[in-house]
Amino acid sequence: MAAVLAACFWPAVASAQSAAATASDQAADQLERTLKSATVEDALGLAEIAIAEGRFEQAVGILSGLLLRDPQNPSLLLLLGDLYSRLGSFAQAKLYVDQAVATGQLNAAQKQEADLLIALVTTGQPAARDPFSFAGRLSTGLRYRTNATGGTKNDTVLINDQAVAAQNNAGEVEDYDWSATLTARAGYVVQPGIELDANGLVFIRKQFEQSQNDLLIVELEPGVSFELANSKEFGMVVRPFGVVGVGELDNQLAQRILGGGLESRQQVGGRYLFNQSAEFRDVDYEPIDGLAGLNNLDGSEARFELGGIYLVSDSISAGLNYRATLRDTNQKFDDRTQHRLRGSVTLRYLDPIELTGDKSRFRVAVSYTDTEFDAANRAISAVTVREDEEWSFDISNTLPIAEDLTFDLSGSYTDRDSSLPNFELEDTTVSAGISWRF
Repeated sequence: MAAVLAACFWPAVASAQSAAATASDQAADQLERTLKSATVEDALGLAEIAIAEGRFEQAVGILSGLLLRDPQNPSLLLLLGDLYSRLGSFAQAKLYVDQAVATGQLNAAQKQEADLLIALVTTGQPAARDPFSFAGRLSTGLRYRTNATGGTKNDTVLINDQAVAAQNNAGEVEDYDWSATLTARAGYVVQPGIELDANGLVFIRKQFEQSQNDLLIVELEPGVSFELANSKEFGMVVRPFGVVGVGELDNQLAQRILGGGLESRQQVGGRYLFNQSAEFRDVDYEPIDGLAGLNNLDGSEARFELGGIYLVSDSISAGLNYRATLRDTNQKFDDRTQHRLRGSVTLRYLDPIELTGDKSRFRVAVSYTDTEFDAANRAISAVTVREDEEWSFDISNTLPIAEDLTFDLSGSYTDRDSSLPNFELEDTTVSAGISWRF
């Protein structure tokens, strides 16, 4: 049982944490968040990041370039009016707001905002920025897996260096599961260039048949962001942060996490976004049902990451991410060094069924992971040290179905080869769900 829990819990925890907590994924998520306009969505995402961090001049530069390609876009005009009012250029602000109103395409909420801006710039008082901010995302859906238990794809396994026929329960078992993920961020601007913030994560997974993979993770990541550079050509933010979290696997195993790290983000021009991070976690496992030997999983994990996003065009972006993970546990044969390289291409295209004004997002990604263990597990082989190579291919499509609501469909294929046949696997996954941004 301990081996099953170890094999299931570590990858599941790492996957959920990776999806919501790493610097590169956060940057990609920020890039994908759009203003209500659907025009040139990638660049609007960069402008939104600049606005959220108070870099209004940089946002004006990005939006002014977009306006040359779409001069009658009411959302762009209104946003530029708001930015110029914050900068104190009231005459310029009124010019853009008047142009936005003249298009006759503002919705009710935008008309109300335009009226407030006109009244504001008439009094000659700049708009005050609310120091508080809060945003998040709630996703839920169903997933089908051909290998929900991580079973071996071999007919034989090694036990004490002897080839033994694999038991039926060691093979691939298909299953469905339901999951829900809640991520949120709260921030408070102490002074221009310094912001206190906190990222939160709640992940729940419930399998229909294989309950030993039921999982709950709760994490909180408080930090402080420092803006070190702010210009139209280059911006840089660094953020030291802490990590505290708990996890539970099938009411049998609990996990406690303490750690911290440092991340940095740079924006170069209007087309490049780079990220780096270093993070350390101390992990303590506690058996709930009196399972013996699980204290061997206790240990620490260090993670280093480099990533970048390039805006190829108005509708295409490409990303490349490298991650190195070093794990040190109480059991030498479970210590490992892991390297992962992931590349992705994202295409934004017009909503084919025109349910909303937003664009759909289609993404393909390829990942390669190499994992080297520090010692042999003598219960399996006294002479062979485990080494894994894994390829993953992912495809996904996000379709807007209402304001801030999307339908998400994805599929993936994973193939892992190992120096030990016990740990070779294949898995095909298909998922469908919805996501709500707030």
